[in-house]
Amino acid sequence: MKAPSVLRARHAFSLQTKIVALTLIPLFVIIVALVSVNIVSNLNDSRRELAEQRRLLIDSQVKAVKGIVDLAKSAITPLVESAGSDPQAAQAKARDLLRGLSFDGTNYIFVYDFDGTNLVFAPDTKKEGTNMLGVTDADGNHVIADLIRVAQQGGAATAICGPIPLPARSSASTPTPSASMAGTG
Repeated sequence: MKAPSVLRARHAFSLQTKIVALTLIPLFVIIVALVSVNIVSNLNDSRRELAEQRRLLIDSQVKAVKGIVDLAKSAITPLVESAGSDPQAAQAKARDLLRGLSFDGTNYIFVYDFDGTNLVFAPDTKKEGTNMLGVTDADGNHVIADLIRVAQQGGAATAICGPIPLPARSSASTPTPSASMAGTG
């Protein structure tokens, strides 16, 4: 068996090794800390930029949807204003005109009266005349009731939760002095 001093000598570090270790270990710790701080800072910057891009995308969606509703309003306003003694015929022409408006392939204009009854629904005209106040989105929000409320308050955009990461946007506005709401999204 070897003497204890021989065992200690094998495991002992030289003075030079100890000095190098005392220099490099703190340096390594500082480098790791600085890199970690930099990574966290970059992640936070990326999150802020992503949030800003999302906000800008939503704002552009809102403006586009509102513009389409405003266009629909301006298209039917002359029909409604010149209705004269036959307002039902003017309303029928306005509904036909709105049913014919589509954009981005599958998007369309819809109209509800303030009681929630659908007046124009291009994809399925069978739903016209149906009260839709009970319709909810994936989060349980009453979509039509919310759109009517928004329109009655002067019109704006609202979010409808869908199966995509970015909620669908709808804009609601009163198309004429009558008690109805036009929207799209």
